[in-house]
Amino acid sequence: MVEVNVDVELAHESEKEIIDLKKQQKEIAKRIKFLSSSKKMDNYLERWEAVDKFKKDMIKQFNASPLGGVMSFNNMMKTPDYYIYVMKKPTKGGGTITLKASSKVEWVKQQIKSNNNETKLIENANAYRREEWLKKNKPKRKKSVASDGTKSGITSASSAGSKNQSTPAGTSGTGID
Repeated sequence: MVEVNVDVELAHESEKEIIDLKKQQKEIAKRIKFLSSSKKMDNYLERWEAVDKFKKDMIKQFNASPLGGVMSFNNMMKTPDYYIYVMKKPTKGGGTITLKASSKVEWVKQQIKSNNNETKLIENANAYRREEWLKKNKPKRKKSVASDGTKSGITSASSAGSKNQSTPAGTSGTGID
């Protein structure tokens, strides 16, 4: 009978050891996953650092250029590309796609061959550039704050005065007469 108890105890000890080994295996797998992900993260962070350095160098060069005093770097980045050729192409849905190019790309070459009319593409670009520039740089209406603290969209002198101002005969007092 003594032998049976020893076998049972050995079985319990081996099960405990198996459980411990499985726990260690899980911890090792977690550690491997962490180390591999941290290696990837280190690569991402190195790229981020390189991009940041490049961006700072570009901003420094931009600010040193004549354009630096005219516009901000962010506005420069938002500025659309300059183009020489424009063609509006109809779509199947009834709308149009505007093709723009700054050099003789394939669609420009095909249009010139088929229509022999490069000047039309250039004229379209000149007109479209003006439209696009005006849309982008449309003056924004500034709202003023009246003396009583209320916001008003009108910035004329008539709205900044007192409420009891009299208006000349034959006018409405809005300044749009």
